[in-house]
Amino acid sequence: MLNIEKDLKDTLSMKETATSISNTSTNKYDRSINCSYENLSIIFTIFKYLITISEQSMLELLVSDDIYLITFGALEHDYDSISSQKFIRHRIFLQEKTRFRNTFEIDDDKILEKIHINYRLIYLRDIAIGRFIEDTTMKHIALITNSNFSDIINYVISHRKIMKTINEKLNSSVFEERFVAVEFLVELITIAKEM
Repeated sequence: MLNIEKDLKDTLSMKETATSISNTSTNKYDRSINCSYENLSIIFTIFKYLITISEQSMLELLVSDDIYLITFGALEHDYDSISSQKFIRHRIFLQEKTRFRNTFEIDDDKILEKIHINYRLIYLRDIAIGRFIEDTTMKHIALITNSNFSDIINYVISHRKIMKTINEKLNSSVFEERFVAVEFLVELITIAKEM
């Protein structure tokens, strides 16, 4: 949370706080210096409608490696849902708080991309747009993630190197290695059950 937001929380209205934060922020993720509340709200609305179009290629583009930070940055400016002048900083969370662990050395770039797209789509569905998501958008996200999960599971099952590594970790005397293998298998089984 920015210091200015904390200091002004009790004295400014929500609109004044939002404008103040966007105009004075030095946060490296806020490239919207001197943007007005109205402009940021318009950008949010544009991205909201791009998402609710529910076109598979559009959804995949919006969460792709090249522009996902732009997408989630735009979704930070949902001023209608802000309570107590608190912004959800999706970009900070996605860049600094989450880490991808390639525990079993997946070396296929397409599979890695599908893993990242699924994570971002699920975050988008559950956190970023959970308040206004429509049934059709939910269905399209489910179709994309299920298709990607199917490809990921097939990749894991068909690659002996990964299966061998899982087996080695399951038989390891080191608890952490066994735990990682079990955690990975539980995740795969959970995904398979949901498909």
